[in-house]
Amino acid sequence: MKRLWGSFAILALIVAVASGCSGDPPPENAGKTAAELNVTTDKADLKARLEEMAESGVKGSGMAGMGESIERLRASDPALADELTTLLAQLEAANSESQVKSTARQMADKL
Repeated sequence: MKRLWGSFAILALIVAVASGCSGDPPPENAGKTAAELNVTTDKADLKARLEEMAESGVKGSGMAGMGESIERLRASDPALADELTTLLAQLEAANSESQVKSTARQMADKL
């Protein structure tokens, strides 16, 4: 009897785990290419980092890789990448908390 219940428990566990593995993309990602999904992710990540800087006025580690993130956007929106690159130079040169906040806010608003 114990062996039957043990087998049943293992089977139930396998069914529970496997049922969450459909492999279908979420509805909001259906029909999008990997490149489109990466651009969307890059924009969201970049915007989140910029919004944090706009709130705190501190550049810190949020600056790491920002230029590369902007360059990845260039393929889908060259004009936006040009604007953000110009503003990034201003952000890198910013010396005060208010300059960081203002420039980061301008950049985030463009995304």
